[in-house]
Amino acid sequence: MISEMELPIMKLSIKVKIIGCMCLVVLITMLASGTFAYCYFTRILRNQALNDDINKLNQTARQFTYLSEDIKKFAYSFLIDSDIQNFLGKTHYQDALDENRSVYYAMQRLRSYMPLNEYIHSMVLIGPNGKAYWNVSSQYDSEYFTQKLQENWYQEYKHKKTNNGFTLKYQITEQGKVIDIVGYGLPLKRLDEPERIKGELIINLRLDFFRNYLAIESKGNDGFVWLGEKNEVLYAKFVGNNQSYFKELVKTKVFNSSDTTSIQENKRGYLIINRTADNAWQFISFTSKTRLYKKIDYVFYLFLIFIFTSMAFAIAIFVPLIFNVTNPIVKLSDAMKKVSGGELDVNVRIQSGDELETLGNGFNQMVKDLQKYIRRSLDNEKAKKEIEFKLLISQINPHFIYNTLNTVIYYARRQGNQDIVKLMSSFIKILQDAVKVSEQGVMASLSQEIEIVEHYIVIQKYKHIDRFDLVWDVDEKLKSRLVPRTILQPLVENALNHGVLLKDEKGLIQVSVKQMGTDMEITIVDNGVGMDQTIINQLLSDSDGFKSTDSVHSIGIPNIRERIKFLYGNSYKMNIESLQGAGTKITIVIPLNEKEL
Repeated sequence: MISEMELPIMKLSIKVKIIGCMCLVVLITMLASGTFAYCYFTRILRNQALNDDINKLNQTARQFTYLSEDIKKFAYSFLIDSDIQNFLGKTHYQDALDENRSVYYAMQRLRSYMPLNEYIHSMVLIGPNGKAYWNVSSQYDSEYFTQKLQENWYQEYKHKKTNNGFTLKYQITEQGKVIDIVGYGLPLKRLDEPERIKGELIINLRLDFFRNYLAIESKGNDGFVWLGEKNEVLYAKFVGNNQSYFKELVKTKVFNSSDTTSIQENKRGYLIINRTADNAWQFISFTSKTRLYKKIDYVFYLFLIFIFTSMAFAIAIFVPLIFNVTNPIVKLSDAMKKVSGGELDVNVRIQSGDELETLGNGFNQMVKDLQKYIRRSLDNEKAKKEIEFKLLISQINPHFIYNTLNTVIYYARRQGNQDIVKLMSSFIKILQDAVKVSEQGVMASLSQEIEIVEHYIVIQKYKHIDRFDLVWDVDEKLKSRLVPRTILQPLVENALNHGVLLKDEKGLIQVSVKQMGTDMEITIVDNGVGMDQTIINQLLSDSDGFKSTDSVHSIGIPNIRERIKFLYGNSYKMNIESLQGAGTKITIVIPLNEKEL
């Protein structure tokens, strides 16, 4: 049975199906090749985009390297300055005026250099006596900065293996304003005593200057972090919902590595890490996969254009070819529709020179043969009607016979001969059943079949007086069920004529009808002469077997077998068991008909 989902597909024409299949094949091919090419070129472009980000980050790191080199050169320039050398040479002053004069000249020298570099906030000079002098303080001798030197940033700097370098981040408060600072420290020595450290210079660098520069350079990134020593965050920028995620990565310190530049991929994007070897700074940029792939989205659209253009080109080429192939098929289909509608005067001309032309010629020949067959069928139907009419006329004879027998019964009653009345009544019933076979169909109730057998037995008992007995064992519930008409009487007749009557002693015929699950089991058992296996095989085979010669119906066991096989197919069973000299048992199993009469 065709499902409802299949019907719309089957209603499509063959042209549409072929074009659809062709489009599907082209689409799948293009999608497969396009997907492969897209993945291949996407990988190349992704790597190119990552390389651009790496180059950009390296350029930023190099710029900071140049700045750090300038800061170092600027710091080292103070080593040869005469005012600074004089300041370093005095460990003891004559008086406060002498100290102030020495400090003043040194501070003035520091101030004179400051305008040259806008990223310098201030400078601190630590003298041989350990005092800190800050060039921002009006008195220079800064108790404030002396205390600052006790903080962690300076202590960490003092414990470094190198004698110079950048410090950790710290803050300076100036006129109530807090300023973020990173310092650069340089030990100071006198030129005549290069082996001894006399003091120290600390350059306070404005972090805002560097942060503003990084804010401009990191515009194309979803995140950017500048880390100092010990992963101290000097600058951080986050875009969108990446802030908490990026902060967590910084906390876990995943950036520790010996490589100068490295890439780390995670579920959200790509981290590019640059490590500057001489100042231990790290620059980390983060580009989300969303932003990265936006840069190469145009490749996807190019492939879409390529796929649809290729499909249009393929359709433009293949559709005319498909029409040339399918037009003969459409002609055949139209001709078949006409034939199915009853129009037989159809001829198809197909000149393709291939199998379709052979099909067309075969169809034309088939139509001609069909026309001949229909004419022959009409002639046969006409002859059949004539035979049926003759059979109808022939049915007058049985009716005439049992009408005549009714007259015999009438006169027998008048004379008081009840045996003749009983005998003729049973004979009439059997004749009437013969007429019903053709008038009322092939099925009858079990009770009707039992009644016919009873009438048959009445006749046979007058013929064979005290030669046999018939015993019934019938389930009352089954008497209203339908069974094949004329199924019991021939079997009882067979048991009587070919079994019981061939023996000298009195015989017994037992008829049993029972329900076995969803089946009806009919059993006829006699104690007659029996039969050998050859005859049993013959009766159960396709041969006619034995038939009664004096029965009104003249129906044999093979006839019964063929009828129930026709009615029930393979759902029936028929079995014959016999022992010569002891009798025969015939068993028939048929499906239990649910209909009743």
